[in-house]
Formats: sequence, C-alpha cells, structure tokens
Amino acid sequence: MTEIEFNIENLQKCQCPKCMVQGKSECAQKGFEMLPQIIEEMNKGNMPNPKEIPGIYCATGTTLCKDLNYDETCNCINCQIYFENKLNEKEPGQYYCQNGKTE
Repeated sequence: MTEIEFNIENLQKCQCPKCMVQGKSECAQKGFEMLPQIIEEMNKGNMPNPKEIPGIYCATGTTLCKDLNYDETCNCINCQIYFENKLNEKEPGQYYCQNGKTE
C-alpha cells in the first residue's frame, strides 16, 4: 500500500486547486482561499484536521464538499505527487476527492 504523507511539502505540490472537478465548487474554493493561512499554521506546528483541507485527497481521503463536478476531467496526471508516488499504478487511480485516498 502507498501511504502519501499529509505535510506542507505535499500540500504545496498538490494540483487540486487547479482541478476543474473543483473549479466551480463554492465549498472547495473557500477552502483553497484558506490554504495560505493553513500552511502558515502548519509551519508553526499547528496541524489542521486533514479531512477539512481541500486537496491532497490521495493522502486524506474523500472531500467534505458535495458540490464537485465529476463530469470534468481530473487533474491528477499533472501532479508531482502523482508521479513521485507512481499513483497511476495504484487505486483508485484518479478522482481521489470522490473515491478516497490511494491504496
């Protein structure tokens, strides 16, 4: 099983904020607006609840947002985390925000 670590480095590499699946989601966009403050708090040693962070779903599991558009194309193939961890060989393969973290 591949375990993607929930950390600042991976959060900064994550392409979910650029993913069209979440592009028109008010829920996800509000979360993405909070990312700079979340990263600042993480730098201070304050770890947020990973389930409440938009993005890096390959590490944390499915999103809490219910307004995503799964008719859009997932952006995983453009993500450094995806290639570094060979997630194309793992399950679910894409759409981690819908199908859960990688295994």
